[in-house]
Amino acid sequence: MKNREIVRLPHKPFLYTIDQVALLVGEPPVPFGQRYVFREGFDVGARHPRQLRALNIEPEWLVDQAWRINEDELKRWLRVVGMGWQEPEPGTRSGPPPKW
Repeated sequence: MKNREIVRLPHKPFLYTIDQVALLVGEPPVPFGQRYVFREGFDVGARHPRQLRALNIEPEWLVDQAWRINEDELKRWLRVVGMGWQEPEPGTRSGPPPKW
């Protein structure tokens, strides 16, 4: 993982994709998902504390799976791996200013 101390989070609680979490921490998505993510109900065995718990939000009968990591789980994992996060200031917006 890139030496990044602070991860900036969006204003509202969010369900992140594995790719989005990898982008936030500066890792390539494929090795990140294989190394740090435990897919609940799919991966076998017990989850290690240094793994993120991902849930499939699609019905079981669909072939495509949509794995999501909730914000509380992301914060727990960031704390375990020694990274911090920054909550947005109330009344501010994230992202670039609008182009009028």
